[in-house]
Amino acid sequence: MYKLGVISDSHANYSSLKKAAKMFGDVDAIAHLGDLVSDCEYLRVADKPVYSVAGNCDYASHSSPKEIVINIAGRKILMCHGHAYYVKLSLTRLMLRAREAGADVALYGHTHIPGVDMDRGILFVNPGALTLGSLCVIEFRENGPVPVMYRV
Repeated sequence: MYKLGVISDSHANYSSLKKAAKMFGDVDAIAHLGDLVSDCEYLRVADKPVYSVAGNCDYASHSSPKEIVINIAGRKILMCHGHAYYVKLSLTRLMLRAREAGADVALYGHTHIPGVDMDRGILFVNPGALTLGSLCVIEFRENGPVPVMYRV
């Protein structure tokens, strides 16, 4: 089983970042969904891959993409912060982009509210805001991805 640790909206909360790094001890890779993408440096543990995208508060981060598509355990995953798709209003625009990208999973943040939704065969996962104490681990099992929410 492959495990992906997912956080968003860490906003330089170093205490929560240290806790997340410890909780991600047995994951295979880590995804950071923006706000503040520079916080990824605190998550680089044990040479695990760290994937990241810029959020709406990442003003100085010109080198980080706004979204990426990665392949994990045979699944195509769209990663974005969510602000560009107006996720605070609805997931409609993100769903259309995920379908366009051929994604099985769409990871997003921005709202600070953890949530899991399924729409037209696409799994939508928002780990919530790390700065408010929430994160997610997605377990990629034989029967598909299973998100598990945690509090730090």
